[in-house]
Amino acid sequence: MSFRWLPRQAANKLGNPLEWSAVDKGILLCWIVVPLYLLYIAYALAAPSLSGNDALFHPGHLRWLLLFLVAATAIGLALGALGLWYRRHHPDSLGYQHLAVQFYAASLTLLGYQVGALSLVSGIVLAGAPLVGFIFFDRRAVLGGVATALLILFGSAVFSALELIPYAPVLAARFGGGETSPFWVFSMLTVYAVPHLIVLFSLSAYVIHRWHQREDEIKRLAIIDELTGVANRRWIMDELERELERSQRTGDPLSVIMLDLDYFKRFNDHFGHQAGDEALQSVASILRSSLRTPDRVGRYGGEEFLLLLPDTDAGQAAEVAERCRQRLGETSVLKDPGKPACITASLGVSSTRGERSLQELVHQADQALYRAKHGGRNRVETA
Repeated sequence: MSFRWLPRQAANKLGNPLEWSAVDKGILLCWIVVPLYLLYIAYALAAPSLSGNDALFHPGHLRWLLLFLVAATAIGLALGALGLWYRRHHPDSLGYQHLAVQFYAASLTLLGYQVGALSLVSGIVLAGAPLVGFIFFDRRAVLGGVATALLILFGSAVFSALELIPYAPVLAARFGGGETSPFWVFSMLTVYAVPHLIVLFSLSAYVIHRWHQREDEIKRLAIIDELTGVANRRWIMDELERELERSQRTGDPLSVIMLDLDYFKRFNDHFGHQAGDEALQSVASILRSSLRTPDRVGRYGGEEFLLLLPDTDAGQAAEVAERCRQRLGETSVLKDPGKPACITASLGVSSTRGERSLQELVHQADQALYRAKHGGRNRVETA
């Protein structure tokens, strides 16, 4: 199915309007009011017969309301079509977005004047639309739209108070109880207020949902190593610090394992850096599958990993390290079956019951790793 009729980003990023271009957002705004105006046209045509009170509406002004709605609908469609041209030639045009916001603000407030500017609908639009608008649109465009809306509403209110123009001209019986008639109250709530509430609440709910998604993504990026998918150095060290504080309070054992891949530069030189990245991903997966549920693994740097083992003494940690060493040596780290390749690792183990500092614990594991490297590699040494 083709989505050429949608904004450009909508065709390939349907779920993320916050990342659309300035013009795409303007198109959305122009076209989002078209269904509302079509609803109002249908209401204006049916209202006299539905109300059962011909004296409630002023026939001449009702016809003007219909003409206004038809014109506003046509302008909205035309501006949306103009936006398609801008999208191809000037997708980041803020001028078009300003034009779209001005159309939205002016058309809705002029409509508000005709049905009664001092109404629930006007309050909803004036309060809700700018709040959502500041999130989606350029700040200056929204401020310009608010200024236009306030100017129209303030002007119509003043001129109505001076009796230079009628207030709510569509409502002929406004001074004879028309504004409080059940049909008119029902109309203002269901026909005028509810559609705007649906749009504003939907957009607000979407924005909140996206914010939550972005917060989760930011948190994930802050703790995850992008290449291997395990914890990054900062997070694994923060976790080690928390576990060490707990070990100092409770006296429970805590162990760390420093793991470094053997001859990894040779591996990269022989298979290529892309294969090296694939090998690091495979190593991370093997390490994760070799640990218990409370244990954690992080990429310490380059081809070096740190394994954090709470409630684990030196003997148990040495067993875990040996298990990891064996699985690495037995498992191909390349996905291509035509290129089987295993890689070995040297591991250093350090343990404490809270009597050592974080720096001492890591340093001792690093020293044990150093001995494993100089002792022939592919082996486990314990501090």
